[in-house]
Amino acid sequence: FAGKAETTYLADANKKDTSYFSSNRPIPLASDEIRDYQLQDSLRLVRTNPHRLDSLRRKQNKFKITKPFLGGYTYRSDTPYFSFYLGLNLLGVNNDNLLNYNTTEGLNINAKLGFTYYHDSFSRTDVQTVERYGLANTHFNTIGSITHTIRNRKWRGRYSLVGIDAGKYVFQYNGNNPVIPSQNTWTALYEHYDELRLYEREELSLLGKIDRGNGFTALGRLSYQNRIPLQKSTDYSFVNDGKPPFVENITADMAKQATLLGYHHALLFQVRLTYQPGVHYIQYPDFKRPVPSSAPTFLVCYQKGITDILQSSVNYDRWKAGIYDAVLEVGRLGAIGYHCSVGGFINREQVGIPDLQQIIGNRGWGYATPYLTGFQMAPFYADVNTAPFYGEAHVEYHLNGFLTNKLPLFNKLHWHLVAGTNLFYLDNDVRYYEQFIGIENIGYKLLRLGRIDFIQSIRKNEPSLFGVRFSLTNLSQNGLTDNHLGREW
Repeated sequence: FAGKAETTYLADANKKDTSYFSSNRPIPLASDEIRDYQLQDSLRLVRTNPHRLDSLRRKQNKFKITKPFLGGYTYRSDTPYFSFYLGLNLLGVNNDNLLNYNTTEGLNINAKLGFTYYHDSFSRTDVQTVERYGLANTHFNTIGSITHTIRNRKWRGRYSLVGIDAGKYVFQYNGNNPVIPSQNTWTALYEHYDELRLYEREELSLLGKIDRGNGFTALGRLSYQNRIPLQKSTDYSFVNDGKPPFVENITADMAKQATLLGYHHALLFQVRLTYQPGVHYIQYPDFKRPVPSSAPTFLVCYQKGITDILQSSVNYDRWKAGIYDAVLEVGRLGAIGYHCSVGGFINREQVGIPDLQQIIGNRGWGYATPYLTGFQMAPFYADVNTAPFYGEAHVEYHLNGFLTNKLPLFNKLHWHLVAGTNLFYLDNDVRYYEQFIGIENIGYKLLRLGRIDFIQSIRKNEPSLFGVRFSLTNLSQNGLTDNHLGREW
């Protein structure tokens, strides 16, 4: 960070009295400037008034029966300072939907609880739990976490945390959670196919993370798991007539690639390092504040399956490296975003299905997978593997009005073109790729709804397929889990 200060304020810059500025200001303040300073001072007093803040907090804390079902209900206390969250979301797009359906659990009910205690402005403890009950298989599962975070007083953005996860829950075999439960509810009931591949897992995990505030982060995670296969418990659907039976949880591709298919124990260790160069900072009198960089982030990850300890059966070594959040500006021609990663197994002696390398596919009713990490038309589990080397690349070109600014109607609506490709490399060959063109920034004036893409998918020795994908602005594009702490729930 040495020499990367963009701006520096002297230690006493905000401690001068009015006499100092009166004697050192070369030009006296104009009358409107004086009024503006007086107005800002008055507004600051109003905004920080404890009575006003208490009134706003009471209004926000007011409970309505609809709040937990429409985004969740949060209660905040002032003394002591804590918050409580209850999530029973009826309209969840991601994994937080209250009611979902799949043929493994039948109709399942999900609830989320969260509690945060603020020890001071720079230290907090978070407690989270998720509860789930399947009506068809009558399994109740709950998992939770406790995380303690300490932030640096002198360096904003620098923090460290430690945590523990424990419990039993239902997980997708692909830890990225590519299948959206609410979407799968529709396809299972109305189209008679269920894409969710689920298993139960008892877990105890210890984790730690540091963020240096200069672009470097490190995450370590030690996890002990009992993995329990699940069977289909119902074949109910609204359209059973003439339809083939539902596919079991373990597909032929999974069984071919994994060596551990039944109940087993797994002791895992993971370390994940990221670095984003080009981060600068502003030096304030009492602290540093990082200035975000526009450079891409570099990732290195290693995971070890440890055998013969606590009856652990897994035995493998797996690595991954990549570049993400990369954007290349090309002036008036637009911008190019890209994400590239490579990885593989160094050792693959004993590998469970959750340990397999898996791409993020999408075979639903049209809602897009995150564009720079997923494949829009690839089957969810067709490319599971334990190969010593694989690679994937995602590139999209946003024209940002280039070309469409010259087209009637488009130039008035400010709709923009986007094009790109997704590529998957395996076994010394391009196994699968997609090419697409679409329209983004769809909407009118301030109302911008989203994006639509027209896609061609090409797989070796198979006919090409064509499809359409869409996404909505301000909504997560998928149920993909935020894995910055290595969690899958």
